[in-house]
Amino acid sequence: TRILRHRLVNLCDISFAGHMGKRRRKKRTHVQHEQVSHKTPRSFILERGAVGKTVSQLVLNMRQVMEPYTASKLKVLQRNVLKDFVHIAGPLGVTHFLMFSATSEFTNLKMAKVPHGPTLTFHITQFALSSDVVNSLRKPVADSLQYLAPPLVVLNNFSPDLLPHKLMTTFFQNLFPSINIHTVKLAEIRRCVLFSFDSENGLIHFRHYNIKIAPVGVSKAVKKLAKSKLPDLSKYKDISDFVLRGNVSESEFEDEDSKVTLPQDVPGRGNVKSEQSSVRLTELGPRMSLQLIKIEDGFCEGEVLHHEFIYKTKKEVRKLKKKRVDKRKLKEERRKQQEDNIERKKLIKEKHKMQCVAGQQQTSKSNESEESNDPEESDDETEQIQRQVEEEGESVVDTTGKTVMSSRKRSAKEAQMKGAESGKKLRKKSKITIRKEKLRKPKFRVKTK
Repeated sequence: TRILRHRLVNLCDISFAGHMGKRRRKKRTHVQHEQVSHKTPRSFILERGAVGKTVSQLVLNMRQVMEPYTASKLKVLQRNVLKDFVHIAGPLGVTHFLMFSATSEFTNLKMAKVPHGPTLTFHITQFALSSDVVNSLRKPVADSLQYLAPPLVVLNNFSPDLLPHKLMTTFFQNLFPSINIHTVKLAEIRRCVLFSFDSENGLIHFRHYNIKIAPVGVSKAVKKLAKSKLPDLSKYKDISDFVLRGNVSESEFEDEDSKVTLPQDVPGRGNVKSEQSSVRLTELGPRMSLQLIKIEDGFCEGEVLHHEFIYKTKKEVRKLKKKRVDKRKLKEERRKQQEDNIERKKLIKEKHKMQCVAGQQQTSKSNESEESNDPEESDDETEQIQRQVEEEGESVVDTTGKTVMSSRKRSAKEAQMKGAESGKKLRKKSKITIRKEKLRKPKFRVKTK
C-alpha cells in the first residue's frame, strides 16, 4: 500500500507539473471592448507645484474617473516643466490637460486643450475624496469592470446663449469620447459624470456615479429566489408564505421617472429586452464645486475671452492684443535668426571639412613624390655636404632641412657636455661631505673646569 501511494503521488506531481507551464488567461476582463481611434480624447492629469496630500489624492481620484483613456501611472518630478509634457503629448495622442495647483488661499484647476487651447481656469471651493464618499454610503458598489469603459457625460442647467456656458459645455463634451447611439452597447455603460450649474451662486457641481439597472415590479423575496444562493425556507409551510409576506413590491417606492424600457439585454437577472427596468445611481466620488475664473484663447496663455471678476474696456483690449501680436512677431524673428545662424554654422563646418580633406590629399601626394625620387642622387648630395662641412668647419643646412655639423664643432660640444657633467658630480659630493660634517658635530658643548 505504501508503494502504491508513493507511485500515485508521483503521478499526481507529474500531471500537475505538466499544467504548471501553461499561461493563465482571464475569461472576461481580457476582452477589448472597441478599437480605439486616433480621434478618441486622451488626458494627462497632473499636479503643478507643491500641493498637499489631499490634493495629490484628488489627482489620483480624477485619473480613476477619466479611465481608461488617461495616463493613470503618470509620474511628475520636481524638475519637470510643462513643456516636457506638451512635447510628449503629440506622439502619445494626448488631447487634454487637467492641472491641479494650490496656494495659501485657493486650490485651482486648469483644463486645457493641446496644443492651441482654449484653457479654462477654476477655483475649487469645496471637494471630497472618493474614500470619504464611499465611507458615507450604506451600500457602496464594488464593480471591477466599471472602469473598463469611459463614462457618460450629463450637463445640467447650462444656457446656450451665454458665451462662457457655450465654451464650457463644448469643452466638457470633448473631454470624453463621443457615443454612437446606433452601435453603443448598454452593457458597457456602467458610469456617468455630472456637470451641474447652480444659477444662484454661479458654481459648477461635479459628481461621479455608478449606473445600476434593476427590474421593476419584483419584490425582495422574488429577487432572493432569483439569486443563485437560495434563502432558508424551513420556517415557512409553503413558498407562497415567503413570497407574499410583505405584500408590497419595491417598485411602489421607486420614482416613475427612473423607469425605462430596455432596448437591449443588460447584465443582471430580470433585465430583458423590451421590459421595464429602473435606473439606480450610486455615487463613487470624488465631489467638486468649481467656480469659473477665466477662459483663455491659447494653451495657458493668449487672449482672455472671459473673466469673471475683471472687466476691461475696448481700448485696453486693443492695446493688449497689439502687445501680443508684437510679442509673437519678435518671437518669430528670433526663431528665424536662430535657424539662419544654424545653417551658416553648418556651411562653415562643411567648408572646413572639405579644406582638411584637400590638405590631407595634397600631403599624401607630396610624400609619394618624395619616395619616388632616386636614392643614389640623395646619397651623392649627403656626401658632398659632409665634405663641405669638413673643409669649412661650420654647420651647413641639408636639403631635407637638417643641420650637419663639422667634426671640430662636434668634438668641442662633446667636451663641454663632459665638463658640465663632471662639475655637477663635484657639487653633489661637496654637499654630501658638508652634511656628514654637520652630523658629526655635537649639539651641546660641555664646559669643563
